[in-house]
Amino acid sequence: MVYSSPRIRQRRAALRRRKQRILLSLIVLGCTAFLIWGAIGWGRSFLIKKSVKTTVVSTGLLQQTVPVDAIVLTAEELVIANVSGLFHPVAVEGQRIRKGEIIGKLVSSEVAMSRTETVVVAPCTGLVSFQLDGLEGFLTREKWEQLDLGQLVESKGNHSVQLGNWIEAGKPLARIVDNLANTNLGLELLVQDLPLELKDGQIKAGDTLWLKLLDVEENKVKVVSAQRDASRIRIIVELPKFREDMLYRRQVPVELITQRWTGFVLPREALVFRQEGPGVYILRKGWTKWKSVEVVGELNNEVVLTGLNEGEIVVLNPSLVREGLRLH
Repeated sequence: MVYSSPRIRQRRAALRRRKQRILLSLIVLGCTAFLIWGAIGWGRSFLIKKSVKTTVVSTGLLQQTVPVDAIVLTAEELVIANVSGLFHPVAVEGQRIRKGEIIGKLVSSEVAMSRTETVVVAPCTGLVSFQLDGLEGFLTREKWEQLDLGQLVESKGNHSVQLGNWIEAGKPLARIVDNLANTNLGLELLVQDLPLELKDGQIKAGDTLWLKLLDVEENKVKVVSAQRDASRIRIIVELPKFREDMLYRRQVPVELITQRWTGFVLPREALVFRQEGPGVYILRKGWTKWKSVEVVGELNNEVVLTGLNEGEIVVLNPSLVREGLRLH
């Protein structure tokens, strides 16, 4: 047995304790690093799951439109005073009357002894209106192609023929609007505003178009006539019915629907492109899965897709996920 002095034994014991402390420190450091790495991974996964946006898809519609101020082309006939006199209406505003029915009387004087009364009858059947704007007879189907739209700006403005108004002979006192004829609209389209399909194609009589009326309704309309030059297209379209709400309007805002796509409408950034083509990440039992789709339409930052099922959950920001990631 080799003899060791007390000092040497103390040094060896101190060295062993030092090695033990270093080993323990390394173990603690490793465990701490592992916990930190795990916490970072868990936190990153948690943040990703919280940041991922999804949507439940359903069939929708995407449309491309061109705004137009349409001209209401009315089938109307003026009622002209045959003699001068004070007008006393019998019919009320908006009343439907038949041809030959009395709409009012022209009284030559308020003095009972010397006055004469002339009956005013309807020249045709329709809705009677005493609201006149000076454009009667101008905004018709027959005059549309040669119509100067500046006449709308230069019109004299609305005025109403009321009880007791003095009407000179030869002046209009009412108009009769044919409410049995479907309402017609005149549209002037600038070629530069149209999509390529309509620029190169030919809009012709008999075609059908879609219009969005008054920012609300969509109507399938029939093209009655079309006239085209290098810079513009003038068309007349016929609505499915007479629109009484346009009785007092000469212009209405419409949107010509130039393209329509039906499918699943999603933002373009939801697409994930692979060699197989475009696709999206869907959630299946909480796991992300890439699914192939077909892009059938695109407008601005939206796309219309087929290949999905109603009610499937699609990831909207796929850059945050990968195939096989569990989100739920």
